[in-house]
Amino acid sequence: MGAPGGLSDTFYGTFNRKDALAAFVEQGSGAGDPPSKIRDTKNTTKETIMRGVSATGLAVGQRRDDANARRNYMMQYEGDGAPDAKFFKGLGGDYAVAWAVSGDGSKIFGHSRTATSTVLAPYMYDVATDTIVALPVLPGTTSTSTVYGTIGGMNGDGTWAVGSCYKSGIGDLATLWNTVDMTALDLTQWASDRGILGDFTRLGRTYAIGQDLQGNLWIAGDGATAAGTRGYLLVVPEPATLSLLALGGLGLIRRRRA
Repeated sequence: MGAPGGLSDTFYGTFNRKDALAAFVEQGSGAGDPPSKIRDTKNTTKETIMRGVSATGLAVGQRRDDANARRNYMMQYEGDGAPDAKFFKGLGGDYAVAWAVSGDGSKIFGHSRTATSTVLAPYMYDVATDTIVALPVLPGTTSTSTVYGTIGGMNGDGTWAVGSCYKSGIGDLATLWNTVDMTALDLTQWASDRGILGDFTRLGRTYAIGQDLQGNLWIAGDGATAAGTRGYLLVVPEPATLSLLALGGLGLIRRRRA
């Protein structure tokens, strides 16, 4: 769901029909139950799945083309019952999925196969210039048969993105991308260096990132502990230092007290 800034109570959402042959992007407002909604609908003959939506009503995701290849897809809310919808470029391979879009609808993030490889690599797409760049990966990144690096989410203006890179013998490693400097940070290593990794042996997949008014980054994902997979909330102040709240650990404490 995307929401414009300022005092507006307007919001946008996206969803799919169960058979994935129709995708919807809608505008709503107010605090009613339910709030008012105006929907644009895109009926398709091929599978279509939308993954994110901006505060300007730009929905992004994936649709199969006539050759049955899964490609990046966007739908812009128009409010007249039918969105302005189209495919957009990936990194050159036959598979791509857009996973997140900035609040202003200017940047799209996802993962795609390349022209020379069948494994997925993370990317950033600029809507205004119709250009796409591969994001850097962590040093020593290897690939499974299908994955090199994937995107989980991004902050409001697209200057920061999160996801994971894969290392053989280790698994997914939580990754923070600075899309201005085009750098990739290993969050497990950074947290370990600062003594805040706690019970985690590895921070794995990262699913969401937000930024508060003070500039702090809030990152959510899951990681490995001796007791199994647990969720975490990682705070990157401004971002200068790190603190880590192990949500799974808190859950264990509550169960013991109960």
